[in-house]
Amino acid sequence: MEGKPPRGPLPIAEALRLTEQITDALAAAHARVSNLVIEVGYVGKMSRHMQVGRDINSAAYAPGATPANQEQRRRLAPGVFQAIYLQESIGSADYNSLQTAVRYQFHRGLTLLSSYTWSHSIDACSQSAAGGNCFMDPNNQNRDRGSSAFDQRHIFANSFVYDIPGRFHGSSAPVLNHALAGWTVTGIVTARSGLPFNVLTGFDASFTAVGSERPDVIGNPIPSGNRSRGQQIAAYLNRSAFADNQPGLYGNLGRNVFVAPGFFNSDLGLYKSFNVTESKRIEFRSEFFNAFNQTHLNGRSNWR
Repeated sequence: MEGKPPRGPLPIAEALRLTEQITDALAAAHARVSNLVIEVGYVGKMSRHMQVGRDINSAAYAPGATPANQEQRRRLAPGVFQAIYLQESIGSADYNSLQTAVRYQFHRGLTLLSSYTWSHSIDACSQSAAGGNCFMDPNNQNRDRGSSAFDQRHIFANSFVYDIPGRFHGSSAPVLNHALAGWTVTGIVTARSGLPFNVLTGFDASFTAVGSERPDVIGNPIPSGNRSRGQQIAAYLNRSAFADNQPGLYGNLGRNVFVAPGFFNSDLGLYKSFNVTESKRIEFRSEFFNAFNQTHLNGRSNWR
């Protein structure tokens, strides 16, 4: 914007360290019956000294502060630079998960693989690219510690392949065997919980020129009662439960507190090969993606 100083340099902290990561894994498998294997495991990961950026040249609030004089209120280089994003190794993250799987190997035409994972990933900043500010409050990263932007608590997946054997009996067996035998039915069914999202004030209410501010919570943000899908789309949260954060202050709402609607999808397939000659055959293939036409919704990132 004309009249504004340029964005500042990207300094690197003198004590910058390499990221340290520790991964733990424990698994057990047990075959209860023939062709059936059950697996249960734990996977955890701890990351320390992750590189993150914060604005060390934010605007200091004082009575009479306005957006027009924010460049003169910069802490380190007023009127010279806008934001200065210092790169530091102060980030941390923790991941814990329970992972299960059921494998039913080919038996009577059926092959089945089901998996379920419960997990929780926590950090204060989910972005890793240099040149940006990770935190709502650059001087207190703990206010942003919460669920990671990619955190999904529940993930279920099921895939199957079923070869119709064609072992029908009775007077109609020849017709049924000819019509159904040799067909293969496949499917992949996925269900997972939604991703977390932020509610933002939407403007520089604190007059600190940091951006991405969250509002104050003054009521219950979760609407009560059973609501239709249309009502949830129109107002997923109770907007009256939020108020603009005050000048010089950041809101009391935590980061990634809310979770968007979940995801459910089914992909189905139907196949069969027909012999034309001894050396040639034709395959019929029909696939149905999102077979039940499920609508997948995302969360909102601005409540205003």
